[in-house]
Amino acid sequence: MKMLIVICDRNLTNIIVKMLNEENVKYHISFYGKGTANQNILAYFGLEKTEKEIIMSIIDKQDVTHILDRLTTYEFIKKHGAVAFTVPLDGISKNTLDYIRKMEEKQHE
Repeated sequence: MKMLIVICDRNLTNIIVKMLNEENVKYHISFYGKGTANQNILAYFGLEKTEKEIIMSIIDKQDVTHILDRLTTYEFIKKHGAVAFTVPLDGISKNTLDYIRKMEEKQHE
């Protein structure tokens, strides 16, 4: 399993979560974040805001390439409105994995 982390402008969250749901990634946690770049850095890179949302989802290893490829079809990813990456969850405990699976089952009911 992998943890997919997407950091995006707050107004893009619904689009990303909808796409993940279409790919049967149903478990998401999101929370607000705030970048620390100053206005000079933001202007240099052509960025407007530092207010972000972080979306964390659990995905299967075999789905990583497909999901990241699908995310890169969105123009806002190409234009730095979001960034996505995965982190391995090899050390996840059995209890945590069982809990996540139960949460997924509840969503399918």
